[in-house]
Amino acid sequence: MASCPKCLEEPLIATTVTSGLHALGCPTCDGILLSLVTYRAWRETQSIKPVPEINEQPLSPASNDKKACLCPKCRGLMSKYRFTSASDNQLDFCAHCQEVWFEQGEWALVNNLSLSKEITQIFTRPWQYSLRADDIDETTEARWRERFEDDFEKILTTKQWIDSHQKRTQLLAYLNQPIN
Repeated sequence: MASCPKCLEEPLIATTVTSGLHALGCPTCDGILLSLVTYRAWRETQSIKPVPEINEQPLSPASNDKKACLCPKCRGLMSKYRFTSASDNQLDFCAHCQEVWFEQGEWALVNNLSLSKEITQIFTRPWQYSLRADDIDETTEARWRERFEDDFEKILTTKQWIDSHQKRTQLLAYLNQPIN
C-alpha cells in the first residue's frame, strides 16, 4: 500500500478529485496522488474546449513543501514542476510511475487556473521554458521600473505608442539623431 510522501507513514486511501476522476488521498495532510494513466482516461471523457488564457493575477497560495518527495509507489525521487508564473507552487512528478503529487490546495489552484484538463502539458519542456521566459520578462521590467522610477509609466505609454505607429522606423531614426 502506498504511503503519503509528505506524512511518510500515513497510508493513502481512495478518493475522488472531481467528478469521475479517482486518485489516492492522504487523510492527514489532504494531499492527492494522481496517476496520469487515470487522468488521461478521465481527460478523454471530458469535452474538448480550447485552453483559456491564464489570468496571471496573484493567487492565494496552496500548501507547498519545498522538500523533495519520494514517490509513494517506487520510492524514487519525484521532480518538481512549476505550473504558473503567478505562483511558486510546484507539482511533484514521478516520471517512472507517471504519478503526480498535489499538496493540499494545489488541485484547487490548478483547477482555478483552468489547467485541470492540461496537467500533462505542465511536465513538458515548452511549458517550463515558457515559465522561465515569463520570469525573465518580469525581472527585466522590474529593473526598468527601478531605474526610471516615476517616469516608467510615461515611458511605457510612449513605447507602446511608438511600437504601434505606422512610421515606427522613421520615429526611431528621428529619436536617435542628436539634438543640435
